[in-house]
Amino acid sequence: VSAVSVQASGNMFQWVAQWTSQIFQLTPEQTASDSARLTHNDMVPDESRTYGSVEEMIEDLGVQGQLFPSWVPERFGAPTDCGADELDRGTRLHVMYEAGDEWLSLSYYDISRDDNTIVIEKDQTAAEMWTYGGIPHYHISDMGLEKATWVNGDIQCVITGSVSPEELQQMIASIYSQK
Repeated sequence: VSAVSVQASGNMFQWVAQWTSQIFQLTPEQTASDSARLTHNDMVPDESRTYGSVEEMIEDLGVQGQLFPSWVPERFGAPTDCGADELDRGTRLHVMYEAGDEWLSLSYYDISRDDNTIVIEKDQTAAEMWTYGGIPHYHISDMGLEKATWVNGDIQCVITGSVSPEELQQMIASIYSQK
């Protein structure tokens, strides 16, 4: 098992990235309280909500912080699904794009509870770290799909899809180019 300790500048948290040849996991050492979070989450256990847009979801749940890309590859167009689910381990926000056989999934997990960590499957390729907004973002591959994961405040973010590494990086950069 390999491990990398990451201290994000300006925030009071530390995450440890761990990976083997098959999984990648971010494990919280401390939790940030001043970054991304859900400020108005009134969802009850096992509840699911569907939204007409990302903006509607952001408003309904009081999503605070830079999480959603302002750019996705043009071939995907508008999201085909946008929703939130209250799971046993916390709230999951999701946005799905589809274009023929290609797809793009954006998932956001509220990890403010003590025992929350999200495990992401990967192939043998080593993780690559990109830093945007002072936050380390980890790029991994798995069975022909590109994935990125990072933590901003109380939210672990995961983008997965049939995109190139360059498109994935451009999506992440667009998150932090918004005002």
